[in-house]
Amino acid sequence: MNIEQFRYLIAIERCGSLNRAATQLSISEPALSMSMKKMEKEMNKTIFVRHRNGVSLTPFGRDLLPYAAETITLYDQMTSHLLMKERNRLFFSVANGNYSFIAKTISQLYYAHQEEGIQIRYLDLSRRESLTLAAEGSIDIGVYRFWDFQRDQTFQKLRRLNLDFVPVCRSPVTVRVSPHNPLYTRTEDWVTKDMIMDFPFFSSTTVVNELHKRLGLRLGKNQIICNNNYGVRAIREQTDFISVSSAIVPASQEALTKEYRTFTLRDADCSNIIGYVFAHTHALSPLALEWIGYYKEVFRNTTCRFDGLSEFAFSPAEAPQPDAES
Repeated sequence: MNIEQFRYLIAIERCGSLNRAATQLSISEPALSMSMKKMEKEMNKTIFVRHRNGVSLTPFGRDLLPYAAETITLYDQMTSHLLMKERNRLFFSVANGNYSFIAKTISQLYYAHQEEGIQIRYLDLSRRESLTLAAEGSIDIGVYRFWDFQRDQTFQKLRRLNLDFVPVCRSPVTVRVSPHNPLYTRTEDWVTKDMIMDFPFFSSTTVVNELHKRLGLRLGKNQIICNNNYGVRAIREQTDFISVSSAIVPASQEALTKEYRTFTLRDADCSNIIGYVFAHTHALSPLALEWIGYYKEVFRNTTCRFDGLSEFAFSPAEAPQPDAES
């Protein structure tokens, strides 16, 4: 067995599919399958049950999973901290939660420490994956966000994973359109629900569908279901479809791209809480705190707000424990 096989095990369990796990790991599916079969042979145990809809863990596999996660955490801590210290280099790791603009903060951190030497591990991952790696201790910080009406269920998830969440700002509901949509030429930088109701819109993740339901957006005769941000962007540029989510919009309209317009949904009764998570058992390093400063600066001079955030902060140490009967 080796550390990579443990990483494969975690990825397959998280994805529930060899194909999706192989894509995430950037290896071929046959190579992944062969590695897992070799691991099962070495342990003389069946780890996965393969079925038509994917794979699932056997009881032995479920028992093995926490040991694999702990081994990965210890290994990553050794390589990232001890070896970097020996080489007299700084180390920082962050998962972006599908927020591409976080790249700016990475460049700022790099330029601040390039003379002394720094290694930055920047992972382009979903919010769910960011939570998982933060809980494992494999990254210093995970960028995370959730809708304010999902507060209680989000706190339950954070408690289960033993994660702290620090809110940084709240972003309004936004509507994004391309030049193919008549709203593109609108003078004002806001729209209302009545104004967008007759246009087709994207449906992607469960979270987006919950937002649509919350806003009372009804499904029309046309709908595109896409679970990939890049796919949504490419299709929107060619059609009159709209995407309803929460984009970070510069306060100055001069900074907007010509490829699309972003409007604030004026009569929305919810907002997106944006912040970061980290393992409750891991103290943030001075380098992580420095990065947080750059991260907070990203939201200055945007349509984001900074009021009423305290009710969305979470720490397992301070959170009341759920009743035993619930």
